[in-house]
Amino acid sequence: MFIKEIWYQELNSGFVIDHVGFDHGKTLLVGNSGAGKTRILEAVNMVCKLAVGTKKSIQNPFEAELKFQVEDRDCCWQVQVDYVPQIKADVEESNAVIKEERLTVNGEVVIEKSGDRFKLLNYGLLPQPKENESLISQYRKEEQIGQIYEEFQKVYLRMFEVDMRGSIYPELYEAICRFYKENSISLIRNIPIVAMSPFDQYGILKNVNSKAYQKMCQEILEFYQEIFPEVEEILYLPDESKRYGIAIRVNNNWILQKGISSGMLKTLWIIIKMKMMPGNAVVLIDELENGLGVNCIESVSDFIINSRPDVQVLATSHHPYIINAIPMDNWMIVQRKEQVVKAYRSDEMALGRSRHDAYLQLVNRLQYE
Repeated sequence: MFIKEIWYQELNSGFVIDHVGFDHGKTLLVGNSGAGKTRILEAVNMVCKLAVGTKKSIQNPFEAELKFQVEDRDCCWQVQVDYVPQIKADVEESNAVIKEERLTVNGEVVIEKSGDRFKLLNYGLLPQPKENESLISQYRKEEQIGQIYEEFQKVYLRMFEVDMRGSIYPELYEAICRFYKENSISLIRNIPIVAMSPFDQYGILKNVNSKAYQKMCQEILEFYQEIFPEVEEILYLPDESKRYGIAIRVNNNWILQKGISSGMLKTLWIIIKMKMMPGNAVVLIDELENGLGVNCIESVSDFIINSRPDVQVLATSHHPYIINAIPMDNWMIVQRKEQVVKAYRSDEMALGRSRHDAYLQLVNRLQYE
C-alpha cells in the first residue's frame, strides 16, 4: 500500500487537513509545534484503522478521503463518520457510526453506502450492513476488497515512549509463539501488523523461526555496531521479574531494556521496526527526534531513507538536525492558518537550490513564523 493523499475535516470544530499529498516513499513532515504534523499522522492512522474495524472510539464526527495505491491500482476511500457518546468508559462496542462510505478502484465504484442505498460491485440485493463497521471490513471475503483490507492492516503507528517501558510476561510470550507455530506462520514479516512492540516481534521471531531470526539478528547487529561499536550482541531476554524485553551485551555484561539509554534504545527500536515490517507496509513515526542522541541522527535518518524501498514512512519532526539529515526532496512543510492545515513540497516554498541553503532558509522560516 502506498498512501498518496489525505483530506480530513472535523464536522464540529471545522478543523481541516487540506489535501496533504505524499510524493515519496519516505516523507518528513516538518513545521513548528502546533502546525498540524501529528494531526496528519493521526488522521491517516484513524482512517485506516476505521477501515479494518480496529478503531473503536472517536472523539469528533468527521469526513475523510484517503487516496492510495495497491500494486498498480489507484484507490480512493471516502467516509463520513458520526459517533454515539459512550456513557460507560469500559464499553467495548465501537462508538463510530459510518454514515456514508465509498471505495473506488481505478475510478470504478466497488462499494458504496449513502443513506439507505448500498452497492457492491457485481452484486444486486444486499443485506443491511452494520453501522459501526466499514463495508471494507464487512465484505473483506470478496477477493478485491480483501486485498485492500489486508493492505489497510499494514499501516503501523507505535509510540516509542510506550514501547520503551513495555515488556511481556512469559505466559503471554509463550502463548503468542504457540499461536504462530500452530498456524504455520514462519516469518513475522508475512503477517498483518498487530499491536505489538518491535522488540516483542523480534523476540517472537526468535522462538518461531530461528533461521530467519539469526539472519535478521546479524543484519541488525551489524548496522547497530556502526553507531555503537561497543555493543557485542542483541537478544530478547527475561529480566529478574521474568518479563521479556530487549537486551544488549556490552563489555561482556548484559544491559536489560530498562537499563539501556534512551538514545541507544530508540535507535534499536527504529532499526528493528523497519526490519520487521511486512512488504508494502506504511510506518508512521511521530517526532522522530525524540530520544535520539546527536550521534545517532544522521545514521538513523539514512537508514530510514534507504533501508526498505518497499516500505512507506511518514515521519514528523521540527528538529534542525533531523531536517538537515533528510534530503529536501523528502520534506513536506506543514503550515496551519486558523483551522486549516496545508503541506507544501520544498520546491513549492521557493527554498534554496542546494540542500544546505534550503535547510538554512527552512529553519529560519520555522523560527520566525
